[in-house]
Amino acid sequence: MATPPPGRQSGPPVRFPRTVSYRTTPGEDVQHERRRYAALRADQETIARAAAWLRHDAVQSQYAGLSRQEYAFGMASLLDVVAINLADLPPSLRDHAVRVCRTMLGDRMDMPATRRTRRR
Repeated sequence: MATPPPGRQSGPPVRFPRTVSYRTTPGEDVQHERRRYAALRADQETIARAAAWLRHDAVQSQYAGLSRQEYAFGMASLLDVVAINLADLPPSLRDHAVRVCRTMLGDRMDMPATRRTRRR
């Protein structure tokens, strides 16, 4: 796999929604947009990691003698499409897709039953 040139990130390209933003102050709007783009990029990377994991797991399963890896490859392709078009999805669908991918990867961020603070 080729490495990206310096200064560029790997993964699916970021597509941003075509919405009109009304500025209150110039600096405030820029910071808000940067946070929004950073969150979008993190969500896209999570979905891309889940797609890569599906492909890897399908290949490993075939080595173990299991068949029908085309289902995993098909699902991974769907996740790639979702990652590319993530900015155009409604927020509820986007949140659900990211939550499902985090669960697939074993990330415990979305488990409210898990306590993430230290007891004192």
